[in-house]
Amino acid sequence: VLFVCTNHARTGYGNNPNVFIASAEQCLAQMNVFLSNSGVNLEMRLMSADWDLAGSYNENADGSIDLQNLANYPLPFPAPNPAAFAATRAAGADRRADLITLIRESGWSGFAGATYRATIDSHLNSDSRFQYSVNARNGPAALTTVVIPFSLGRNIGACNELELGLCNTSFSAPH
Repeated sequence: VLFVCTNHARTGYGNNPNVFIASAEQCLAQMNVFLSNSGVNLEMRLMSADWDLAGSYNENADGSIDLQNLANYPLPFPAPNPAAFAATRAAGADRRADLITLIRESGWSGFAGATYRATIDSHLNSDSRFQYSVNARNGPAALTTVVIPFSLGRNIGACNELELGLCNTSFSAPH
């Protein structure tokens, strides 16, 4: 997993890259516990938590726009800033990341995270080498270490609507 963050999130981390890196490591450690507890034989590794890779990107009021820019997908309308994460996608390829996650400071419209699964959504013409997620940083650490693994689980194909009977897979949300 390659973690990058917005300008707003950098401020939220107290402008301290070490706090950002520690948070990324903590989220992946929690994700690996969830995977193990769920009997999933998979381990997520931190390829990089890059403090500056997103450049001067300021998060949009709608995190879905951030996800659209990150994945460079043109639907439902052209990505407003498709070049914003070109260096991030190039670094993802260089560092052999399978998933790129953007950490933003705050949630939007009741959401704390959103995912784009290239293997399912590739018809959207994005850079389908990666899975993508956008997640909110703010809130208690306990919440962050649940929300981000929840999104990462979606990226690897977990269904989060098991209780609603909406899953067509035996792989439900890691717990």
